Amino acid sequence: MTFRGPASAAVAAAVLLAIAASCGDPGGNPALPPTRPDPPTGPGTPVLLPSDPDAVLLEVWEHAGFVPLEHSVGRPPVIWLQVSGQIVVQGPTMEIYPGYILPPLFTGRLGVPALAEVIAAIEATELPGGGEDIIIDDLTDRVADAPTHEFTLNEAGRGRSIFVYGMWFSELADDPRVVALTALLDAVWRLSDVATEEYYGGRMLVISLGVQPFPEPDLVNEHPWPLPVPPARPDGFGCHEFEGAQADAVLEAFRGKNHAARWVHEGQGYQLVARPLLPEEPGCAGRG
Repeated sequence: MTFRGPASAAVAAAVLLAIAASCGDPGGNPALPPTRPDPPTGPGTPVLLPSDPDAVLLEVWEHAGFVPLEHSVGRPPVIWLQVSGQIVVQGPTMEIYPGYILPPLFTGRLGVPALAEVIAAIEATELPGGGEDIIIDDLTDRVADAPTHEFTLNEAGRGRSIFVYGMWFSELADDPRVVALTALLDAVWRLSDVATEEYYGGRMLVISLGVQPFPEPDLVNEHPWPLPVPPARPDGFGCHEFEGAQADAVLEAFRGKNHAARWVHEGQGYQLVARPLLPEEPGCAGRG
């Protein structure tokens, strides 16, 4: 499916109604004609939508800069959008220390006009069209330990990622590539108010960071080993994924626990980070 130029929102709405209907959206209209003429081509490359409504269309990740290990390893994406309009976003984080292990994830479905607006915003960036990834790292020699934002578009048969180092620094405010990506983020955040349901998709990712000292020993709290398997390696480092009843049990074990928790296996306390895996997200195998 191809949406083109400034008229993409209108055309997207017509085509995506059929997708919404196939996904159980009561607003879908199966009586729409199967084909419509292409609108005039405008600026920007058209987005080629995958035919599978469950396919992941847009991923936005924020890779942390100088932060403790538990705040970077296993961190979920900021935005996870499927072709159907189903979206998962990170919710607000409570300002407490130590923070909770489980990140706040919420889900909902964008309506057809909202999804079309997001696609139009994507087309205004350099994401569509596939080809080599784009790295915007102008600030690496001037700003240390800033986060990197990764935008990944998964089109039909092609894909591209754009990496922006120090995206929020004023030095990049006039870069048209960053301006377009910022507008895309703004559009998604504005439209994602439909994501009101707590997300849990029946799969859990758990990463063991081995034996890590906590900077404030008085805050350490010990708990029984929560996994149905022992540590993956003798040094305690490793990745585990669970689904079904095992994932349910793991989720409950981590509820309300913070990053000062140490999980005891055969007398040794290990640090674990955990979160639900997102729809169609690869587990440990996709992490090298």
